[in-house]
Amino acid sequence: MPILLQISDATWITIDRFGVVLGIVTGIMALVASIWAVWKRAEIRHWFTHNHFNDVGDEVRGADTRGCGLVMLVSSASLVDTALKAYEPAVLALVASRETEKMARQVATGLEGRNVELLSLTVLEDPDDAEEAQDKISLAIAGFVERGLAVLVDVTGGKKPMSLGAFIAAEEAGQATGYISSKHAAPAASSTRRKVGSERVVFISRPSGWGSS
Repeated sequence: MPILLQISDATWITIDRFGVVLGIVTGIMALVASIWAVWKRAEIRHWFTHNHFNDVGDEVRGADTRGCGLVMLVSSASLVDTALKAYEPAVLALVASRETEKMARQVATGLEGRNVELLSLTVLEDPDDAEEAQDKISLAIAGFVERGLAVLVDVTGGKKPMSLGAFIAAEEAGQATGYISSKHAAPAASSTRRKVGSERVVFISRPSGWGSS
């Protein structure tokens, strides 16, 4: 006689009850998981779309960034001019230190007549404070996002803590970062003068789907 036919009615009832209980427990767990997923949807989405930095070093083309919101760390007027030509942003946010504030204001004034709008000019109290840079640049990024713009943060200018804070702010917001590399005008290691015409604008970070409408 088959083994299944030898199982008593009481055993079948126990198995049936176990199945019912298991179904109830599974349903409760599914409900709890659904509630948790809705509550943590931003973190879950970030986990699935987090940046793998596949675009590091890819050259920026105007079509990639045209019409974006650009956050620019100010270190020289010529650098900002190069960035505007390369990225072709619709809106610009300038970030400066006290040392470069005057230059940044001159850059802002020089935007008149150019096809770019100034969103903000932010002056950092301590250019060596990466956290301050991160917090203030995050506000600028939020301003662009409210307008429905993809944001690119150029980390070329400013001091290293400013660049670090800018990069972290962009990554946390799921936005892109870029860098303008160039040869120096003199071979000396201490030279910081850029050789005109040698600039190469590249992505450091471009999250999946960035810039797509």
